[in-house]
Amino acid sequence: MLTELPRLPEVDLEIILEAFHATAQSTDLNQRQWGDKARLQEIGVQVLHMALTAHYFSVKPNLSATEIQSKVSEVRHGGRIHEWVGRYDNLIRFVMDKDSPAERGQLFEAYVGALWYSKGMKATQKWISDLLGDNVYVKDEPDDTAQDVTGDSSQSPPQYSPTATTTSGPPHPSVAPAIPLAHVNELAAQRKINMTWEASFSGPPHMPIWTVRCLVNGQSYGEGTNANKKKAQAEAASNAYWNCPAFRSVPN
Repeated sequence: MLTELPRLPEVDLEIILEAFHATAQSTDLNQRQWGDKARLQEIGVQVLHMALTAHYFSVKPNLSATEIQSKVSEVRHGGRIHEWVGRYDNLIRFVMDKDSPAERGQLFEAYVGALWYSKGMKATQKWISDLLGDNVYVKDEPDDTAQDVTGDSSQSPPQYSPTATTTSGPPHPSVAPAIPLAHVNELAAQRKINMTWEASFSGPPHMPIWTVRCLVNGQSYGEGTNANKKKAQAEAASNAYWNCPAFRSVPN
């Protein structure tokens, strides 16, 4: 077992918010290019099988076809995926109704699908091979499978960039993705979270620096600082989302 997992790769922030969030709702499959979480899981199953097969195909000395099949099956059904998900705090937070090996497997498959959609096969293969930890070089083709979500390759969509860790708690502010204020407000309304604000400024009136705190049930969970009051509020809301468990826990 690896003592330290490789960094959890980046995927599109939109996918994290819309497909993996506990409150995500089913929508028209044609509303987004990637469809829904079920579609991501379906492609993830195929991509994961290919990545595992390619990895063990590349192990030296060569494994037989039967040995490759056995190794792939061992990873898929032997508990390693369950262990990986459990050690990625920023992945296991998306476990929904029950924490079971089957659900962790489905979550992992969907994340593999999201990674393939966001970054292509080369990045997906590297992550899977790094997780397996055999120091295997997998021959690859030029990577043209990454999807252009915006239609403009010069503008990449915002990325969700969590880190692998063995401790619990919210991601560090330097790696936590910014959660839009509108999304936090909507989630607070859905879950009946009492969210209030405290704002103050320092400096001259014509050049103030605003500090806004987001309070949940009277307790401060997020703070933002900016010359623009609304931006400070948005930063505070995003930090509160990651710091307050009520936003990310599964509702009863």
